[in-house]
Order: sequence, then C-alpha cells, then structure tokens
Amino acid sequence: MKASEIPNNEAERLAAVYRYNILDTEEEADFNDIVELASQLLDTPIALVTLLDEKRQWFKAKKGLTINETDRKLSFCAHAIHHGDVMVVEDALNDERFNDNPLVIGEPYIRFYAGMPLITNDGYRLGTLGVIDRKPKQINEQQYSSLRILANQVVTLLNLRYNIAGRKEAENQLRRINKNLNYRVREKTVQITEILDRISDAFIALDTKGRVLYANQKAGLIVNRSPEEVIGKYIWDMFPEAASLSFQRSADTAMTSQQYQSQQIYYPSYDHWFEHCIYPSPTGLSIYLRDITEEKKAEIAINKSEETRKLIMESSLDAILCINSKGEITFWNPQSTQIFGWSKKEVIGKPLVDTIIPERYRKQHLAGFQRYLNTQKSNLMNRVIETTAINKQQQEFPIELTIVPMKQDTEELFCAFIRDIKERKLAEVKFIAEKELSDSIINSLPGVFYLFDKNGNFLRWNKNLEIISGYSTQEVSSMNPFDFFDKDEQVLIKKNINKVFSGGEVEVEANFITKDGQKIPFYFNGKLTTVENEPCLIGMGIDISRRKKAEERYRTIFENALEGIYQATKEGTFITANPAMARIFGYDTPNDLITSVTDIGTEMYIKPSDRLHMTDLLERYGQVGGMEVKMRKKNKETIWVRTNNLAVKDEQGNVQYIEGILEDITERKTSEERLKSQFVELQKTNHELDHFVYSVSHDLRAPLASLLGLIYLAQKEKDIHSHQQYWELAHHSITRLDNFIKDILNYSRNSRMELELTKIDFAKLIEEVKHNFSHLNDFARVQIDTEIKDDVPFYTDRTRIEIILNNLISNSIKYQDFDKEHPRISLSIVCSEKNACIKAWDNGIGISNEYLSSIFNMFYRASEASKGAGLGLYIAKEAVTKLGGTIQVQSQHGAFTLFEVTLPNLMVCKAKRTKSDG
Repeated sequence: MKASEIPNNEAERLAAVYRYNILDTEEEADFNDIVELASQLLDTPIALVTLLDEKRQWFKAKKGLTINETDRKLSFCAHAIHHGDVMVVEDALNDERFNDNPLVIGEPYIRFYAGMPLITNDGYRLGTLGVIDRKPKQINEQQYSSLRILANQVVTLLNLRYNIAGRKEAENQLRRINKNLNYRVREKTVQITEILDRISDAFIALDTKGRVLYANQKAGLIVNRSPEEVIGKYIWDMFPEAASLSFQRSADTAMTSQQYQSQQIYYPSYDHWFEHCIYPSPTGLSIYLRDITEEKKAEIAINKSEETRKLIMESSLDAILCINSKGEITFWNPQSTQIFGWSKKEVIGKPLVDTIIPERYRKQHLAGFQRYLNTQKSNLMNRVIETTAINKQQQEFPIELTIVPMKQDTEELFCAFIRDIKERKLAEVKFIAEKELSDSIINSLPGVFYLFDKNGNFLRWNKNLEIISGYSTQEVSSMNPFDFFDKDEQVLIKKNINKVFSGGEVEVEANFITKDGQKIPFYFNGKLTTVENEPCLIGMGIDISRRKKAEERYRTIFENALEGIYQATKEGTFITANPAMARIFGYDTPNDLITSVTDIGTEMYIKPSDRLHMTDLLERYGQVGGMEVKMRKKNKETIWVRTNNLAVKDEQGNVQYIEGILEDITERKTSEERLKSQFVELQKTNHELDHFVYSVSHDLRAPLASLLGLIYLAQKEKDIHSHQQYWELAHHSITRLDNFIKDILNYSRNSRMELELTKIDFAKLIEEVKHNFSHLNDFARVQIDTEIKDDVPFYTDRTRIEIILNNLISNSIKYQDFDKEHPRISLSIVCSEKNACIKAWDNGIGISNEYLSSIFNMFYRASEASKGAGLGLYIAKEAVTKLGGTIQVQSQHGAFTLFEVTLPNLMVCKAKRTKSDG
C-alpha cells in the first residue's frame, strides 16, 4: 500500500476544513440526498461525502456504509485531493497504491473508486464526493460530469451553511460578551470603590484634562461634598490651590515621564496641609492626598516649645522618634511602640541602625548619616520618602518617612515622622491588579470596546480601538464618539445613542472611519450602565467586512445558481427569487414571477395540499429537506421538482418567512422510470441465462456419464492391463470436470434461487450426503462420527444447506491424512429455536495460518497441488450468507481443521417479524 503525500499547504487546508465547523456534526438531509443521487447516477452501492481531517477521513454523508470514519492512511480521498478533477481507480487490485489496502482486501472490499475533490472558492481541497463499487468498472463522460456537478453542489451547501451559522454565532457571541462584560465592569467597580473608601487617605482619579473621574469618601469629606457631586468637575474647582504653578508642574512631569511625583501644599481655604502622591497612567492621574497638617503643626510646635513639642509628639498618630549625632535614639513616642513593638525603655540610648532599619540598608544608612554630619547635605531631609522598616519580630513592612534635622541647645538632633502604609500599599496593589485585570479583559475582546458618558467623554476603551482607528491614547481621550463617523451617518448614530440614554438597547451597522480616512463596515451595540451613579453607554463594535463580502458572494451565488432560490411568505407569495427560479417556471424575470403569482399553493402546485403539508412540517421542525413534488409552469406544463426549505422564525417561534432551494428533477424522474423498465428487462434476461446454464451443463454431463461408463468397462478387460494407468487418469480428469460443473450449478442455484423454507431432517440429509461420496476410493477408510440434537424443528432452504454439508464433508475427505492410524471426521449439529450450530471437524492435513484468511475466496487454491477448482468453500460461504448465517474456521497444520456454521431458524425469525409487524 502506497500512502498519499501530505499537501504542501496542509496547515492552511486543515484551517479551511475547521472553519466550516462541520466535523462530527449530525446527518443533514441535503448532503444525504447528494450521495443518494451520486449512487444512482454512477450505479454504485456506496457513495460518500468525505472531509479529510489531520489523521482521519470523516463522512458527512454516506450510503452503503455504517462506519463514520477511517484512518487517513487508508483513504482513497487522501490521493484524490491531489487531483484537480475526478480521480478514477477502475480496479484497486491492479493499482499498486491500493492493492494491499485493508479496505480493498477486507470490508468494504473496494474494487472501483471515483472521487471529485471538494474545492473551496479560495482553492483549498476539503475532501471529496466519492463513489465505490465492489467490482471493477468504468464510467462514461456523462457520469464524470455528474460527479463534478454534485461536488460543486456540496461546496455550495457548505458555504451556505457556513455563512448562515457564522452570522448567527457572531451575533450571539457579541450579546454574551456584552452581558458578561457589563456584569464584570459593575462588579469590579464596586470592589475597587469599596477598597478606596476604606483607605484613610483621600483618593482622586483624573482624566488627561483634569476632570474628576472618581473620588472616594475621604476626598468628599475634605471638600464637604459627596463623591457623586464632584464627578466630572475640574480639580481646580474643588481645590483652587491645585491651579498653582507648583501643582501643575508636578502633574505635567508625572504625565510626561509616567513616573511617581509627590509634593506638600498648604490649602488656606481649608487651613490644611496636604501631601500629593501623584501616580500617572496614559489615561490620566491617580492622586492620594494625605493630610499632613498634624506633622506640620508638630514641626512648628517643636520650634516654639519643647513641652509643646513633646506633647504633640507623644500624642501624634504617626510614629515619631529622634536620634542624636551618634545615631542613638533619644525620643520614642507611644505610636512608635504601637508600630514597631519595642517599648520606650527598650530602645532609648540604642543605635537606630540596630532597631528598625533592615539589615540590607544598614551600611547605606551609616554612610549617608556620616556624610550629612560632614557636609550638612542630604537628598532625604525635609521630604517625604517611601521605604521599609522592621519591627521587633523582624518583620519588614512599608513606611512613609520624613526626617527633619533640628538643634536643641548646641546638640544636633534628627526627628523622624513615620507612618505605617501597609494598608495603603495593599490597597494600591489591589487597585492596580484590578485595573490590570479589567484592562486585560477589555483588551482581549475581539472588536472595539467603549465606555463614554452622556457628554460623549470616553472613560474607557480597549487597545483595538486605537489599533483599528489609528489614533493614539492621547488623541482618543479628547475625542467624541461622533468623530469616528461620516456626517451622513452621524444622525443615525446620535439617534441610537439618545435611545440608549433613554433606557433602551441598540444595535446598528455603520462605517467606522479611521484616522487615514478608511471606511470599515462595523456592527455596533450599546447598553445603558452607570459609573459612580452617572449614566454611561457601554458597548462593542465588530468588524463585519468579511460578513459583508460573504453577503456579496451569496448574492453572486443567488444570481448565478443553477437551482432556484427564493423567499416566500407562509401564506404563499414570493418575497425574492433568483433568475434560475424564474427560468425553471418559464417566467422572463424574477420580478415577473413575483408579481404574477399571488398564491403559490393553488397556482403552482399540482396538489395544493403538498404545500400545506410542507408548511406544517416547517412549523413543527423548522426545516424540510428532499421533498419531491409536481408543480406547474407558466405555460401549464407539469414538472417534477425537489425542494429544501427552511423556516425563519422570530424569538417567539413564529414563522416570519420561508427560504428555499428548488431543483428541476423532471429529467431524473424520467430516467428513473426508464431504469425501472430496464430492470424488468434485465430480470427477464437473467431468467433466460439460468435456463442456458442449465441446458449447457446438462449437455456436458450426458456424454461425460457415458464416457465414465466406457472407462469402467475398459478397466474390467483383463488383456489391457498395460493401459490401466491411462484409464485411471482419464477417469480422474472426467470426475474433476464433472465436479466442476456441479460447482457451477450450485453457484448458479445459490445466486438465483429464492429461499424455499423446509423443515430439515438432518439425520436423513447427512446420510444422503455420505452416500454421495461412498464411491470415492478412500471413503471407507475414514471414520465419520455424527451427533445430532434436533428436538426443536429447524426450518431453512434444503438445497443450500445440502450444498454447505456437501462441501464441508467433501473437503474433510479430500484433505484427510491417511498416514494417520485413524482418519476421522466428526459432525455435530445442535438445533434451537433461534438457530442451528453445525461443526465439522477432521484430523486431516490442516491448513496453514497464512491461507486461512483466503480460503473462502472464489477459485482460491493454496497451491498447485490443491485438489478441486477452488469453488467449494466459496460456494459454501455464499450459501451461508444467503441464509443469513456465519461460517468460521480454525485449523492447525498437520493436526486438525474445524468449520463452525451458525444458521438462523428462518421459520421462527419469520414468525417473530410477523408478530412485530402486527
């Protein structure tokens, strides 16, 4: 067997197969009808629509086979896809590619194959439409053409199925994504809001223009407003001091460098000091406002009064500690104990480096401290920094630190104001993680995602919007949704946006305009949602360029198809029709057909009840395939048509309209009638042939019988002993010829005769069979044991069971091993209500394993030394098959042979079928 080469474009070809999403789907009437028609037109018992997968061939439609797939290595289809036209194998046994293929030498015994590749519009070969016969044959040019046409029809059906399914799936997927996304956005918004409301600092999120997108409860308390009241306001409306040059410079630096910035600003309007921690992103700023008024007051108080200083430091909510120029701790307030775990008694007088500073920073700390003592310069003094510290349990955690140098009398001191920011950092990490998650969700969507408020300000969008439109993040942030549409379509878009904000949901198709002016057909949807109690529109857009092109291709198919394609109302008027539909019924144009016919059922159907039946089936099942009816043309001529119809229903299941494909099969129907007539003629010819075979065999056997008699008399003559060996050879040859003719007669009877059920007397039948072989020279030397259990009446065809027993016993005698002391044959027959089991065992020469699989083949002989013509076991197996039974063989060369035949009790089977039918 020669395996087929893998095509050079196999990966792309497999992708084309998979895009149709048809592998392992249920049977469909349209495809089944095509294989039925292919089987009829090419006169083969087997026809298949085959799709070639990576390691298998799978049958979408099949006639004559029960299996659904086979290994690709065994497939004829894998060879056929290398051809641009029909591939024909007239006799697989004579083709080196297939002569030892398991599908050729075993079931289904392929001898003839013809397959036409299924070629897509973009040139990929998905599989084949193929026909198979169990005997060699040739096909004519008309049959070649039929196979090509039917293969093209399979591809048309695949494309139609793909386009319809793809559109519905895209719409359903988009609805599911929107529903899930809306839920996720709401859920994440609530989670993030809860986190930000729990932190002690004020938090404000700004867009790139300085408008407030979000403010937590703490921020609202500072300005004495609810968070909802400040959404959409500019930051300088809330904090006029934010308009200062200092704040503007820090904000610009953060946006430009995309790096964290911090500063301290006094707000006279609130009489508070605030530290701004500014975190940038491409879409705006996240600002934490920490109230540092207490720290500033403490700093002022320290300069005013030692007692006041100590009181403030002791009561501060922040940890405050002081060290001298030796680095020893001189002050440790209660909050320091609360944060770090050491009591004041445990740390006073100890070096700071041995307490709260992590080991990996200690050398750096000592070097920096000494450098400041020497130079009075440091980047860390009088500013807020974030670092880490350790507590008494040696646990490291994040802190916010401000170091203020001061002098007390002549001694130089350093005061550190420390705040534990674990909770804030956790909140920041969680906020960033949640934002990254939501970003990854919307960026993984297949189309463009958008979220904008009632004023058209974009709050969120995904990367696809930037990639497809060509606009940068900065550009999109300052754009309005109308900027992406032509003026002609802006009215439609505005109408739909207003509908959403009025409480509805919308779906619309429009051209999406990119930065370079390209127009891309898109499907958009929108739904009302709320962000911080403000109404917003959330939605997605999907590029439908491919669908539009598919619709154009469908229109081309619609206009140029050979089959009639139409849409009609349930009541019986045409909505659309293609040119082929008009041509089939004799109308000049589709419009002529649509306007002329006012009731399809009464004007076009020969039997109007056929259309009523079809619409009833569509109501119940949604589709009707392969319906063949008589219809009337414009000139009143009657034609046969075959229709496939689909009901298009609304969400409540009511039929909106009917789509159908119609084919004129008048010529096929005429051909079927002609075939029926030819079949009757063929039966008559076969009957005459049976008579001929019988006559010829009779004329051959009569002179042979006379010749056998003469040879017998000649052998009795005493004076011609020198010729005795020639007479024996002649006798043997004529006997062999006579047996051959008997085999031919048995084969003909088995092939042509109808079953004639008779009650079988096995004891009598076996005696008759033994008598038939009693004239053989070695018959008397063989011991034949018989065991029969036929208490239950057994019915079958007597002639065929006699053929079976004749051949089994004949073989056991022919191939006995007479060198053994006791040559023996054992016959066992056990009858039951269901079947009869016949076992024929002998201790003859046996059969080698290499021949066991072939002994039932016609004219098969293991070697030239084999006796007989090679028909006996073939005829026996055919007879067993005719009776609905099975035959099996076991053998060991030089030891034994056992044939086991199981036959059904035909009278009992017939009685059961009759009872079931009743």
